[in-house]
Amino acid sequence: MGTPLDRLESGSIPNKADDALMKQILAEMNDAGAAVQSSAPPPSEPVYMDRMPPMQMQQPMPRSVSFEEEPISKRYVGPRKNFASALLDWLRDPLFIGLFVFLISLPALHTYGATAVPIFYSVGGSLSWVGLTVKALLVAGAFIAFRTITYVLGV
Repeated sequence: MGTPLDRLESGSIPNKADDALMKQILAEMNDAGAAVQSSAPPPSEPVYMDRMPPMQMQQPMPRSVSFEEEPISKRYVGPRKNFASALLDWLRDPLFIGLFVFLISLPALHTYGATAVPIFYSVGGSLSWVGLTVKALLVAGAFIAFRTITYVLGV
């Protein structure tokens, strides 16, 4: 069992092996240039950096890193698209929404819906609020399916 630290500081070491070992370690440290005393009380005044001995092996200071953004001209933008390709990418979603609304509004679907699901239509033959809601949900579902397929395919 070792000697507690408070006994090392007070100098009353009951174990002679610990005492000899501690004196040997302190002697080696003093020979190496460290000024360590076993019975010295901790310093009561603050230790300032200018009084401390210089470090044996100082590492060079790391270079400062700039976190500013690179100029726009140096950023990778990717291949430029021609005007028609950029316009088609910009209009792709609105065109497909228009196509879905057109397909849902075809007269053949209107006639078939009136006979298959009469709750979607009012007495005059026009769509009721339930029918309009179902049509809107069908268009939204078709658009979500379209976006998912184009995302998966990477188009």
